[in-house]
Amino acid sequence: ESQVGTHKYKISEVAGNEPGVTYDKTVYEVEVSVTKDTQTNRLNATVSKTPEELKFTNQYTPAEKTSVTLG
Repeated sequence: ESQVGTHKYKISEVAGNEPGVTYDKTVYEVEVSVTKDTQTNRLNATVSKTPEELKFTNQYTPAEKTSVTLG
């Protein structure tokens, strides 16, 4: 019974360390409502957002081109 109720989560992207990449800092708040079906004794979960709503967009800026002349 301890899982029944509304559970709140914050979802964010863990930034990496790739050069030139600016990572998305968006934080999504998601609620999961859990109910128990007393006839089947099963838990049912309803999520407040769909996977399509949870998108992270990163930006890549390439390093400036460098030319070297040998000779």
